[in-house]
Amino acid sequence: GGAEKAVDGNRDTNYRKGSCTLTKTEFNPWWRVDLGNVYSISKVAITNRGDCCKERLKGAQIRIGNNLSNNGNNNEL
Repeated sequence: GGAEKAVDGNRDTNYRKGSCTLTKTEFNPWWRVDLGNVYSISKVAITNRGDCCKERLKGAQIRIGNNLSNNGNNNEL
């Protein structure tokens, strides 16, 4: 599924219904969103897949900030 599906408001957890996004199978996959403006972020909600593969989010990190160097890894956790 395309990255746009991560922020489309559809919270169905079944990937086969076209509501989820995913990264390719690779070492240290990442995903980034540009909100288009500067905002104060107080909460991030992640909805995991419900049809399978829940373990894939194990060890996932959420970083928020404007620093794109090092693929955003210099931003706060």
